[in-house]
Amino acid sequence: MALLSEAERILLLTGDTPPAIQSTLVTLQALQDLTFKLLLLHNISNPGRHPSTEVLQRVLRTPIHATLPYDPAQELALNKGVPLALAKRDSPLVVALREGYMPHLGGFQTPT
Repeated sequence: MALLSEAERILLLTGDTPPAIQSTLVTLQALQDLTFKLLLLHNISNPGRHPSTEVLQRVLRTPIHATLPYDPAQELALNKGVPLALAKRDSPLVVALREGYMPHLGGFQTPT
């Protein structure tokens, strides 16, 4: 916790499955004194229907700052043990992170 308290920002990824939501609720409770620096991102890790951002925010009782798009290449990269940003730089997820979200985090660099 000491390391997190020194961080400028804390990125927390959540999914929308019941176990992911439960884990996120527990994590948010543990980080309750640091929520002012927390950025919650909704990672869509599988195809199909998903709850809306509004529903997830209501359940989690905290704002979701961004939704990361589903990208089938993500699973392939994970199975190979290769970061997606290196394996497929033009994937929707990598592009969304690089162009849409990382510039707002200050100081983070992604491979180009």
